[in-house]
Amino acid sequence: MTSSPEPTYTWGTTSEINSFIRHLNKSHRILALCGAGLSAPSGIPTFKGSGSYWKNHKAAALSHPETFEANPGLVWSYFAERRRLALCAEPNKAPRALAQVARKRKGFVCLTQNVDGLSQRAGHPKERLFELHGSLMDIKCSNKECDYIDKENFAEPICPALAGDPEQPSSFSFSAKRTFTTQRRDATLSTKPSRTNAHEEYKYKREPNPLEALLESLSPTITPEMRQVVIPESELPHCPKCDSLLRPGVVWFGEALSKPMFDEINAWIEKEKKLDLMLVIGTMAEVYPAARFVHLAKEKGARVAIINLDAEHTGGIGLGKNDWMFGGDVEEVLEVLFEGVLLNG
Repeated sequence: MTSSPEPTYTWGTTSEINSFIRHLNKSHRILALCGAGLSAPSGIPTFKGSGSYWKNHKAAALSHPETFEANPGLVWSYFAERRRLALCAEPNKAPRALAQVARKRKGFVCLTQNVDGLSQRAGHPKERLFELHGSLMDIKCSNKECDYIDKENFAEPICPALAGDPEQPSSFSFSAKRTFTTQRRDATLSTKPSRTNAHEEYKYKREPNPLEALLESLSPTITPEMRQVVIPESELPHCPKCDSLLRPGVVWFGEALSKPMFDEINAWIEKEKKLDLMLVIGTMAEVYPAARFVHLAKEKGARVAIINLDAEHTGGIGLGKNDWMFGGDVEEVLEVLFEGVLLNG
């Protein structure tokens, strides 16, 4: 009786996969940093390259306090549509797999740069999920002296003026919504791979460096079109405590991330002498201060595994000989890498 052949994958050799699984099985403290690639299979735009526009406005410019001050109705309209997209999306296999691992491994902590709430909805334990850039489901006061915040507000619409038109298609550019599908299509093999030629035959179309959008956002160009009143301020949501305008509870460009949150993450990292494994999923970890956690993990002795569609670019991480790069669909990769943990605990 002949045994069936072992499966082969486009994103890693059997040796690499088994090496990672062995290390995962003996790891006690695991830190994950997740980015837009984790949510892309759910249809959430990645806002990269040609997909970084909404109604002909640059998405980065709309995610800025200066733009909110100039035209809060425009910014609220943009984030209300992003919020609707997130509410309509379903968590894909990748955040669900991470949530399952977190429930089984008490030493697993996830840092997400995503604001769509999919990791939370996938069932990730709240006490070990840090939303670095906030959440579209949180609403807070724009008055810095007021502490009002409404967390986990899933009401749709937030107010009548922000109700979407069901007859109108999404205002996000077609390329924004199709970024992931395009990448997945371009990452196909011309022939069935073997364990030895998988990496050589893997084809990937690189997107522009996301730092370009970051640089553009540092000082947004507020065009005359962006100053046109979309919704009067009187019709936008206001704070019940001080009557100032409410705003999305996300971190905009030019704003600092939550210091209490950073202190809590740092305390967890420093709690013990060693960190076993650092997962970088769906991101190139190029933007600070989030990228700093990868370097802290390496200083603690963690081996690093990057799981991302872009197999050619590792950002500033600097992989060592004992680290891993798995360049493929995050859903497929995590399903294979975590299979043993998900089945056996």
